[in-house]
Amino acid sequence: MTPLFDAHGELTHYIGVQEDVTHLRREQARVLRYQRQLQALAQRLIRTEAAERKKFAGEVHDQVGQTLALCRMQLAELTRELGGPAAPPALGAVCRLVESALQEARGLMAELSTPLLRELGLAAALQNLGEQLGPRYGLAVTVCVEIGRKPVGAEVAELVFRSARELVINVGKHAAAKAVELSLVREGGELVLSVRDDGRGFRTRRQVEPSDGGFGLLSIRERAGYHGGGLTVTSRLGKGTRVVLRLPLAAQRRRRVTGGGTEG
Repeated sequence: MTPLFDAHGELTHYIGVQEDVTHLRREQARVLRYQRQLQALAQRLIRTEAAERKKFAGEVHDQVGQTLALCRMQLAELTRELGGPAAPPALGAVCRLVESALQEARGLMAELSTPLLRELGLAAALQNLGEQLGPRYGLAVTVCVEIGRKPVGAEVAELVFRSARELVINVGKHAAAKAVELSLVREGGELVLSVRDDGRGFRTRRQVEPSDGGFGLLSIRERAGYHGGGLTVTSRLGKGTRVVLRLPLAAQRRRRVTGGGTEG
């Protein structure tokens, strides 16, 4: 409001400008409603994906895994009937192929669904993850989990485990690292997953995604945002990389997605 005075200094009236923001507020409410609907849809898709993974893993186990296991037993019996070491070399080659296929099927089942996560919990699953991926990629993987005894929700646990797995695999494939430190702690109302390596590092302005697809940094960041969490990446050339995933233990509607870090 601007006061106006006459020639004698007397206040005569005010001049003001009024802006109708009703439309703006209506649009803001509409955008917020769409964001909440998008979050609800994304979380529903995540749950559906997890259920489909579990179902497919069960089908692989029941159909492919059991068939290969039966083939292995029958081949072993055939080898004994043919004289053990005196059996034809081709039979030994077939046995090795079946054993390799069985191990690949088991690996596929583990990637699709993690029974250990459901049966023994997040801490045991992460420890097992380090024991499996370390030898596979020639990494010294250290795992530290300090989250107490209070249970973690199934969706959050699944996201933490799959994120940890993808991050360690990324290190093994792309970072030229020798060691990885994986830690999971409870800070206030959040779970904090940290994966640090001693690899080549990179400039954080350049978003690095695995060339063969997969969960990926972008996917982890988006899924963390749907859960009200965030992802930060800190890296320096020649000094390694640290990725930190934060997830609220309680459901939150807001979306918080962060990124960036220091550069070398």
